[in-house]
Formats: sequence, C-alpha cells, structure tokens
Amino acid sequence: MEIYAVTHKGKVRKQNEDSIYIEREKIPYILMVADGMGGHEAGQVASAQAVAMLRARLEQADRAALTPRMLQEMVEETSHALWKMAEADPALHDMGTTLTVALLHPRRVVAAHVGDSRAYLFRDGKLTQMTRDHSYVQFLVDKGILSPEEAESHPYRNIITRAVGMESVEADAYSSTIAPGDSLLLCSDGLTTHVKDEEIAACLQGSKSAEKKGKELLNLALERGGRDNISIILAYHGGGDGE
Repeated sequence: MEIYAVTHKGKVRKQNEDSIYIEREKIPYILMVADGMGGHEAGQVASAQAVAMLRARLEQADRAALTPRMLQEMVEETSHALWKMAEADPALHDMGTTLTVALLHPRRVVAAHVGDSRAYLFRDGKLTQMTRDHSYVQFLVDKGILSPEEAESHPYRNIITRAVGMESVEADAYSSTIAPGDSLLLCSDGLTTHVKDEEIAACLQGSKSAEKKGKELLNLALERGGRDNISIILAYHGGGDGE
C-alpha cells in the first residue's frame, strides 16, 4: 500500500486549521482528515484535538475487529468529548471540526465521517464519493432546490450541518471492498472547492506514484486560488495482502 499525505494552509488563510493523521504500524492502517472552525485559533485546536482523541480510542481498541457501527460510535464519543473541552474554556466555545476517518485493511475499508471532508474510492477509472456531505447546500440538493452544479457556487456552500464538537452528533459510517489497483482519497473541502470530481479522477488515472498524483491535486487547488486550507491523503493499493 502506497500512501501520500499533505496538508497546506493555501494562499489566503493565515494559519492551517486542518489536521491529518496516518498510522501504518499495523493493519488496518488509520487515515484521518479534520477541518477545524472557530474564532481565533479554536479551529486549529478543534481539528488537532479531535484527531488526537479518536486516535487514543483507536489505539485502545482491537481495531481489526471494528465494524462501521463501532467506528461511528467512536466518532460520536469524540464529538462529545470535544464539546466538554469547549464548555470548560470560554475561548473554545465556538470550536468544531469535520472528521473523516478510514481504517484501511488489505481487502476492505471501514470509514466514518462528520462534516464535509470527503472520502472517495477510485476503481477502474471511476471515482465514487463514499461520504455524503453534511452541509447546507447538500440538504438543498437533496430537497431538489439546488442542482449539484448550483451548489458548487452557492454563497452558503461552506456551511456544515453537523460537526464534531457538538454535544450530540450523528456520524455516518461505511464499508467497502478495496482491491489491487484501487485508490482511496480523503480530503478537506480546500481541495474539492477548486477541483471537480472528474478532474480528481483524471489525476488518479495512470501509473504515476501516489505522491505525484497527490501533488498534482494540491497544485491544481493552489493554482486556482487556494482560498482554504488543503488536506489530502491518497492511498494506492498496489496488490498483496501485506501491503
């Protein structure tokens, strides 16, 4: 398994409020992306603490045996723990974060998320979004009020409807097979704001390394303005149960 990860503050923001994490010491590997929000430095605290809290829970668990439901509950517990931290510190009262986590096995992936940081599976030239954005514009799309194309440029496209850091939140959880030749992409909306799904798919085609593909995606987002922090974790399944 070939994995490339990068987080970049972009061209506009003064600091990076995204956090990423990879652990590949044992199977399943852990991949996480979080995109924080809040006043002053609260967003940075939110994303870093959410990743650290979930990491601690995963380290205490038999993660090879975790089901989507169990991972979902861990993310929800992390949200409540982050809420308690914010309640104890007035400077952190408004903090929250997206959180997308994937447990990467040799033949399957188990994932959970809150917010609009996405997980994609790329297989046989087709890009599939595993996650469904918890966002205001996605709600409007689901209601038939907006088209997906209109949602991309809507002034409220950055408003999320669920965040880790809420006292109570419902995470979504997923599982999928993963096979040699497949790629798994986790990213914050700093990428998807600037790079369309078909462009992501085009970048993931071909025999280039995960690092080269990941850098191409980052550079595309930066070339188009880099208005937000950009985080990318790209895993390529090269074959073999031990990879």
